[in-house]
Amino acid sequence: MPRSVRRDTLDRMDRSIPPRPYKPILSPCVLVCVMNPKSGLCLGCYRTLEEIERWRIYSDDEREAILADLRVRKKTDEGFTG
Repeated sequence: MPRSVRRDTLDRMDRSIPPRPYKPILSPCVLVCVMNPKSGLCLGCYRTLEEIERWRIYSDDEREAILADLRVRKKTDEGFTG
């Protein structure tokens, strides 16, 4: 197939599929903002104060890395009673 025909086909396909809107990774905050003094983690979302403060300026890759750690943090921190 000639290059120009293939390019025309791709151009038509690109216009037929609407672009997906960008959706930033949302905060894991659950509005239970109490810090565990021993671990330094929030009892609601299991982030550190620095992560909470900087969440809106982190890249999506940084946010994904933090979210991946949260499940582990929750398991190690959930025995805290005060």
